[in-house]
Amino acid sequence: MNAFVPIALFGWVPACLALFAFLPKHRAVIAAFLIAWLFLPVVHEPVLGIKWTKMRATCYGILLAAVIYDGPRLFALRPKASDIPVLVWCTCPFPSSIVNGLGPYDGFSQSLEQTISWGMPYLIGRVYLNSPTELKELCLAMIGSGIVYAPLCFVETQMSPQMHTWVYGYFPHSFAQTIRFGGYRPVVFMEHGLAVGSWMTTATLLAFWLWWVRSMQKVTVRKKTVPMLWVFVLMAVITVLCKSSGAIGLGVIGAAVLLSARYIPLPVPPMVLLLVLIFPAYVYGRGWGGWTGMELGEAMGNSFDKERAASFIFRLDNENLLLARAKQSPLLGWGGWGRNRVFDIDGKDITVTDGLWIIAFGERGVYGLIAMTGTLLVPAIRILVRFPARVWAAPAFGPAAALAVSLVLYAVDGLLNAMINPVFMLIAGGLNSLTLAQVESAGRRSVGDGAAAVPKPVSAPRRARIKYPVGIGAA
Repeated sequence: MNAFVPIALFGWVPACLALFAFLPKHRAVIAAFLIAWLFLPVVHEPVLGIKWTKMRATCYGILLAAVIYDGPRLFALRPKASDIPVLVWCTCPFPSSIVNGLGPYDGFSQSLEQTISWGMPYLIGRVYLNSPTELKELCLAMIGSGIVYAPLCFVETQMSPQMHTWVYGYFPHSFAQTIRFGGYRPVVFMEHGLAVGSWMTTATLLAFWLWWVRSMQKVTVRKKTVPMLWVFVLMAVITVLCKSSGAIGLGVIGAAVLLSARYIPLPVPPMVLLLVLIFPAYVYGRGWGGWTGMELGEAMGNSFDKERAASFIFRLDNENLLLARAKQSPLLGWGGWGRNRVFDIDGKDITVTDGLWIIAFGERGVYGLIAMTGTLLVPAIRILVRFPARVWAAPAFGPAAALAVSLVLYAVDGLLNAMINPVFMLIAGGLNSLTLAQVESAGRRSVGDGAAAVPKPVSAPRRARIKYPVGIGAA
């Protein structure tokens, strides 16, 4: 670890203040989170004696800037029913610590840590990314981040992951896990190659859908106009080179789900609903339904890649051990400090906790697991219920639809991985604030700006009939 680490991390708070001073507030939020997550160092130990991570620097910096420059807007936010899951998820460590005899101080500190990682990004998204225009700008910024990361990822696939070491003087994870398929999996400035693969897949999916629904046909790169199709193809190639087969598979599923919402003429997109159900179905099946998952692992080995199948079965074996431990304290879990893990008679930890869901169940019990599930899925369910399938491919609603599907894919990825990314909580907060009236207004503006008119929707039952302007109909 060199001197750039404290300079970058502690310097990010005044950088957030500067962004708020010179940019529109929602753009300052987007820039602060994306730049921090993509380029600040990954640290696992105190910096200058203080527990200060890129997550803390960004959240505290933005909240301080919001209070100084935009306090009335921040304090004008009013809670709503869809905020309940994230509120419960952020506070559930406190009762868990109390029932396990860890004390109120431990409960408060762990609740604070969970609030920083989940609650603060969600709150900021609710305040600053709560309209179709702002969500579209978040989409474009994420696509732009993929363009910026593409050459860095390519360099690391050829030379091995070295960016973090070159800039900050150390590698943040096990180097052995970067070797894949006879080459290297890029890490750049993230915690793990899986996080990079997931991020590039999400950016690629967003580029595809914005191009497909004609929400954004061209982007400007170095003062040159580039078709969005070219951007999508470039990032798709780099995403494949990231060698994260799980993330690539989820990206393909996400594209199919979005296309189904456009071409299957049903009031509710059926494949979106099925995608939402994957997370709770897996959790229930593994936890209480008696599903071992071994047949899926064997099918993967026979049809795809034996190495990936072995990795999947290894995760299932560890889940079985962790499930047995979690069920010994099922309601509120075991609390923190590794009490949810399994040790042998010599005190050696014999489990690997990969999945976000099994960590939540072991540490916070069923109470916390339900809250985390709601935090990840309620925003997409709200979009699914309030916005009929025929508007999912509209230019005004396309970015929000793509972000909703990306959030669910992030939840599905959490079944096997535990890569916490605050940008997805920004998305959750923004989606939970989006209203149909805002989308209608954005659609009218797009028509006023010269967008092509579209056919009117078919009649709906009287109780469910909602009038849509032509600007948000199916593109």
